[in-house]
Amino acid sequence: MKKALLVDDDEVYCLQLFEALAKRLKDCAIVTAGNGKEAEKIMESSRIDFVITDLNMPEMDGYEFVSHARADHPDVPIVVITGIKTP
Repeated sequence: MKKALLVDDDEVYCLQLFEALAKRLKDCAIVTAGNGKEAEKIMESSRIDFVITDLNMPEMDGYEFVSHARADHPDVPIVVITGIKTP
């Protein structure tokens, strides 16, 4: 079974995304983290097949998390989502 990591500090959005993914990805376990530090620990302790991460989070933001994840797990696909408005 594949394992996805969903990283977002917004609990409501994270739950909604979790539920949407769980309905569509029946053969995939989904784990969540509230920030990059939590996500980094999860990736150190278990095999993750792909990541969906927010950018704007406390403790370790998505930019720093993606940088660490790319260095330590270069083959894991990462999808970045954000609610940050750009000009």
